[in-house]
Amino acid sequence: MREATPIHVWVDVTGAWGYHSSPGILLMWQKSHQGEWEGWVMYASTYSTGHGLKAHVTQSWVNAAHIREADSRPPSS
Repeated sequence: MREATPIHVWVDVTGAWGYHSSPGILLMWQKSHQGEWEGWVMYASTYSTGHGLKAHVTQSWVNAAHIREADSRPPSS
């Protein structure tokens, strides 16, 4: 495992890079058993309750292809 300085990232596990992109923090990198890089990230997504939005926080390993370093706005496709 390779530790990283925590940095602000965008995470989109759908790969669509738009509506489903969520803000997150990248904590470290590792190579998967398949030899691909993945990052340990915490990211927040929102969902509708029918009466407003709620936030859900996820902490997991995410393929590097689904992580982008953040700038001032969410990435688009």
